[in-house]
Formats: sequence, structure tokens, C-alpha cells
Amino acid sequence: MMPSQYRHELRVAWIQSCATGSVADNLSELDRQLAPLLSQGVDLVVLPESFSWLKASAKAQLAWAEVLGELSEGSIQAWVAQWAKRLSAFVIAGSLPARLAQNDPRVYSTLVVINPQGQIETHYAKLHLFSVRTPNGQVFEESSVFSAGQAPVVWQSPWGAIGLAICFDLRFAELFLAYRQQG
Repeated sequence: MMPSQYRHELRVAWIQSCATGSVADNLSELDRQLAPLLSQGVDLVVLPESFSWLKASAKAQLAWAEVLGELSEGSIQAWVAQWAKRLSAFVIAGSLPARLAQNDPRVYSTLVVINPQGQIETHYAKLHLFSVRTPNGQVFEESSVFSAGQAPVVWQSPWGAIGLAICFDLRFAELFLAYRQQG
């Protein structure tokens, strides 16, 4: 297959999953979904928000928080990097709980872009955290677990500028207007 820089198309694989409270089970299911891509020559793989872990208790995600850029054996980031290398593709990890520095107590819902060499190309910490109280009194409040990111991030991809966002960010037009102004 010809490398993407010589093709006139971008081949994207969007992966959909229904994450549970088991990281091992979730990554195993994603392994199953990603394996067929090894022979398809994709350029970019996009994983969903909370692809590796999701449970009703958002606070339980803190146990899975990793330091951004630490690709230690067994980390979720290392798993993503391994797939980026195996596929020779960029992988956008929809979101994972991450600390931006070793001594930072704050955890962010973080989108990570990993290049085909398995290195972090850029990251984006979710700006707009979801918060709702349902009519029956249930409360879902990301801010009880995550800190809000500080700035929009434009990834200068090989195919052009791409503004990064996670789920609830979609409801905030000013974010996408800012991306439009940045090209």
C-alpha cells in the first residue's frame, strides 16, 4: 500500500465501543476491533471518549489516572502507542484520565494523539465538563472528578489543521469558531 503522503485520500477508521469498568476487557475488545485494520492501510484511527474505562462512578476513574507521556509497561497510553506503531497510523485516543505532570494533583479528561512511531504528538484537556441533575435526582458532574482544560488545541496533522474536542465540547460553538479562526 502506498504511504498516505502519496495518496489523494485520508483513510480513517472510527472505532465504536461500549466501555465497562474493566480496562482489561475494554482493551481486549478494542484489540479485536483493531486487528482487521492491520491489513487495511489506515492513516488515522479514532477511539471514542472513555474508550478504556467507564463506570457509573466517575470518581473511580481517578484510580486509572496516568501521567501524560509516561508510556510505562501496562499503561493505557502504552497500549495506544503500541497500536499506533503496529498500524503505522496516527491514533486519537478519545479520552483517558491523565495528570499533565508528575506532581500535578489535578486529573483531566484528556484526548491524546499518538503518531505512527508511538510518540505523543499532542494532547487536549477537555474544556467543557458535563454536569446535570436528572428529574429523579441523579447527578452526573464531571467537575467532581476532572479539572477543566485551559485552552483549545489545534493539531497540525499531515492533512492539515484539526481542532480537538471531546464529547460535551460539541455544545459550545465558540470553541469551534476559535478553531475556524485558527484555520
